[in-house]
Amino acid sequence: MDLRGNVAAGHNVLGDGVQHKTYDMVYYDEIFTDEGKAKVKQVFDDLCNPDNYPIYLHCTHGVDRAGTVMVLLNAALGIPEKRIYNEYMLSVGGYGGDAKKIVTGLKSKYKSAGSNVNVCAIAFLKDCGITQEQLDTLFDIYIED
Repeated sequence: MDLRGNVAAGHNVLGDGVQHKTYDMVYYDEIFTDEGKAKVKQVFDDLCNPDNYPIYLHCTHGVDRAGTVMVLLNAALGIPEKRIYNEYMLSVGGYGGDAKKIVTGLKSKYKSAGSNVNVCAIAFLKDCGITQEQLDTLFDIYIED
């Protein structure tokens, strides 16, 4: 899953047996726009499909676009807010990024779902067009019983 878009497309160094798909993903609070929601749906449609695994998800630096997707994924999977920030900061090191824009946006725009970032992330993904069946599959992929 190459979140950079077609501009960065090139030779598939992973081999012919590996599907290389680009998304031109938006990041941070851009996900709350109509275009952003459509991009989130594209990415999560593929994340919710067990036939696509294993997945290698990346962008240029692994911070902005990939970081945005991982904040959403971790929040949807029930990871506590503080841990989401900690994991994000481990990945960015000293390089910019702003996961707080995502969490703040989720909690303010989807506050009718509750004050917890996890339920807000689920509400957001549903608003993007991700179904409960897809979310159940996502939980099955990532959460052990």
